[in-house]
Amino acid sequence: YRRFHRNPDHKFFRYDSSRDCFTDTRTGEIYTYRNIDRQGYKQYRISDNSNKRILRRAIDADVYDRCRERRLSTFGKALYKRRKETIERSFADSKQNHGYRFAQYSSLFIIFKCKIQHIFQFLKNMLDFLSLLSTI
Repeated sequence: YRRFHRNPDHKFFRYDSSRDCFTDTRTGEIYTYRNIDRQGYKQYRISDNSNKRILRRAIDADVYDRCRERRLSTFGKALYKRRKETIERSFADSKQNHGYRFAQYSSLFIIFKCKIQHIFQFLKNMLDFLSLLSTI
């Protein structure tokens, strides 16, 4: 089992979303956007066409950053705490009490119906929680 570690130099680069470029905080070099590779990453290089270093950033990285900010905010932490107490518990109960723990169904339609029931159960609990937050 191998744990993949990020390059320790990643903390020296700052992303500027307004200009869509990276800045090296040690040297002040600006890495501008060049192209998108086949794996779905944006490539950033220094503008003097030297292949000294290529930085990669996922196409959806802005969405990931917004989700991370929302998750680490006070609202996101409260939402996670409440979800852990109620919603995950209700899914565990439905798995145990309604026979969803084991794969007993062979029809895709029946499995889809079970998933829809779980989704509605999740949405009901989330809406109850959000209505409680709006009254506070």
